[in-house]
Amino acid sequence: MGVFPEAVPWKTSGGRPLHGRGRGGWVLRMVGVVAGLGLGWVEAGGGVGDPEGIEHFEKRIRPLFVEHCIECHGEVRQRGGLRLDVAAGWERGGDLGPAVVPGDVEGSLLIRAVRWSDADLQMPPKNALSEVQVAAIEAWVRMGAPAPGDDAGEAGSGGAAEREARWREHWAYRPVKGRPPPAVRDEEWPKGAIDRYVLARLEEQGLAVGEPAEPEVLVRRVHFDLTGLPPSPEALEEYRRAAREDEEGAWAALVEGLLASRQYAERWARHWFDVVRFGESVTLRGFVFKEAWRYRDYVIEAFGSDRPYGEFVREQLAGDLLEGGTVEERQRRQVATTFLALGNTNLEEQDKRQLDMDVVDEQLDTVGKALLGQTIGCARCHDHFFDPIPTRDYYAMAGIFASTRLLRHANVSAWIERPLPLEAVEEEAYAARAAARSDLERRVGEIREALKGLPGVGVDGREEEAAGEEMAMRVRLEEEQRVVESEVRRLAAEEAGRPRSMGPQEDKPVDLAVHRRGSVHALGETVPRGVLSGVGAGMAAPMPAGESGRRELAEWLLDPGHPLTARVWVNRVWHWLFGAGLVRTVDNFGTTGEEPSHPELLDHLAWRFVRAGGDGFGGSTRALIREIVLSRTYRQGAVGSAEARVLREAVDPENRLLSGRGPKALDSESLRDALLAVGGELDLEPPDGPMYPRGLAADYGFRAEGVKRSVYGPVFRNAPDDFLAAFDPADPSMVVGARSRSVVAPQSLVWMNHPRVRRQAERAAARLLAEPGLGCDEARTERVFAWVLGRMPTEGERRLAERYREGILDEASGWADLIHGLFGTVDFRYLH
Repeated sequence: MGVFPEAVPWKTSGGRPLHGRGRGGWVLRMVGVVAGLGLGWVEAGGGVGDPEGIEHFEKRIRPLFVEHCIECHGEVRQRGGLRLDVAAGWERGGDLGPAVVPGDVEGSLLIRAVRWSDADLQMPPKNALSEVQVAAIEAWVRMGAPAPGDDAGEAGSGGAAEREARWREHWAYRPVKGRPPPAVRDEEWPKGAIDRYVLARLEEQGLAVGEPAEPEVLVRRVHFDLTGLPPSPEALEEYRRAAREDEEGAWAALVEGLLASRQYAERWARHWFDVVRFGESVTLRGFVFKEAWRYRDYVIEAFGSDRPYGEFVREQLAGDLLEGGTVEERQRRQVATTFLALGNTNLEEQDKRQLDMDVVDEQLDTVGKALLGQTIGCARCHDHFFDPIPTRDYYAMAGIFASTRLLRHANVSAWIERPLPLEAVEEEAYAARAAARSDLERRVGEIREALKGLPGVGVDGREEEAAGEEMAMRVRLEEEQRVVESEVRRLAAEEAGRPRSMGPQEDKPVDLAVHRRGSVHALGETVPRGVLSGVGAGMAAPMPAGESGRRELAEWLLDPGHPLTARVWVNRVWHWLFGAGLVRTVDNFGTTGEEPSHPELLDHLAWRFVRAGGDGFGGSTRALIREIVLSRTYRQGAVGSAEARVLREAVDPENRLLSGRGPKALDSESLRDALLAVGGELDLEPPDGPMYPRGLAADYGFRAEGVKRSVYGPVFRNAPDDFLAAFDPADPSMVVGARSRSVVAPQSLVWMNHPRVRRQAERAAARLLAEPGLGCDEARTERVFAWVLGRMPTEGERRLAERYREGILDEASGWADLIHGLFGTVDFRYLH
């Protein structure tokens, strides 16, 4: 495979191929055209529908319509002929014409009305919407006014009976069933159950499997997929040598070694951080979560030790409530609950009831999407129109989190930090310090009271002897005060050094009332705490009288019979390995999400995943990854013949059935780490603590430096790393199961001009020239390609590299330019 592969299926917005076949102007093509210069091609996160737009509609737009519009423009009444409870209504419009022109903000009458910019058209007529609400409607129209499918016609979302029937039939709410793998005609190709499920679908459609991937392609793919780092030339050569004797054994040994590495744990922790909206600051004032790094290390340790997924989830939802265990285990569990506290919250909200409910809503939204693939937040204001989540269920679950305190309220509220459990001797020492400090503070108070009765300067007409004694007493007390206050500060500093974690604290259990239209000031009937009644029915334990119910929520989620939990997780793992899930809407398994391409395979993996650990919810993520990566499905290369490619284009143009593998973009962290690895600067030693000064109070203006792995870099919401930001990182304020993928002009400029790119090219050149045993340019060219692209150059690339370097006087600069050019190529930025 060359720098310019012969077949890449993507095109620019104008329909032209992403890059041509010509080899002229090699370096210019590599850092210019190939990097996307001038191209506007963007691939959305899942490539299907508009799930983000639909979610925006459900959470921001439909509640506005319900509260302010439907009374006059709904099913019963349509003033001015306008109906706003179905898409057909706003598209057709009323007496004045269409209310919404999808994509055209200025041309939409609805926008004109809610802006109150026209005296003859002001809606709602009594009170104008807020600027935030208007901006939300403008954003929705700009997106194309997306709405769920059932809103497309006059029937709305259908009756309750119709919706319930649809829910009962929906694949994600049915029980997970284990069944034997299907029979296939080609018994030679499959190595296991995964291959049989995939091959059976391909044979149904008359499609062929892909050719086996070339060793260098395969080794680079699995290194990045499992560790997020490029393979060394030595690793590739070692695999080649072992594979000549025993290909299957060599592959299994390579995979096992990568899975056992710390780099695997770091890579897969970063995936989890996408899902749980991991950030180390809040947007408001840039306040820094100074203890969030402990959660970072907790997640890395959990993947490194292959903690069962059930235990991993249980600890994050209710680790502080779990009993028993060593001090280290209790510390770990408490740190795990930081998961609940990572939301990007408006701490300045002065309506504290509203603030508390916003926090609960954010937690429910995260738990729903991350663990269940459900948009629970859509039911805050009204029954979910498309999934079995009535508003009662929303407030039943909300009561669990409302019974858990996350903030200390003040003018600007703050998150809670709790001391971590310690060994008995350490606990006693801290208790003794606290008691001593309390006694000393009491003494300071006594001294201050005594000083109030003593004279200051002068004798105030008293006898000289008495005044002198009082002045001497003042001097003694003031000196004692200085000494005691100094000791108080010392003890306070020692107490402040006690390890702490941010996270929830149990509060008085409370059952919430339904909030009409989501308002904390319009309360309806009270709903007992509970879980979703339409999903996993009969699995939930009753809520305890003396606790929030987080433990019971975790046990409901982790019941072996739950239809969603395992399916969602194994689908995420598949997505991270293949670039697309068996269900591409990885955060939405509801009826507005996409159906699985291989439902039986998804159930097979979920069934095995849950039951691998014996009784209860087992779940070894490492074993799941191993099974997938050892399959021949994972090890496919491109489809072999031109005839097979034409057939796939006709039958399965998006390759949902997995007949061969296509390119997959490296994520931003892998690109940064690969740059540092090629330059020889990457520091694989984990840091001891946060990657910013411990006293840092706000993230504004912070610039990330250093050469540790990207997973350790601060995830600051107001100060993102500028290199990472160019390549579609996850938004740390949202659940991001599938990152967006773009090819846009600014990325080309990063490859050409970013100092980090040039620095690593220069360091790699210096490393190359110092490498022993590379006495000729041909050997050096091979080493450069091995470092940067994980393979040997083609003959054409050898000639181009030699021709490019002709006439360059400065040897180091010449090699640096070559390496710099290779960084901008498709083969560096994509896995094949």
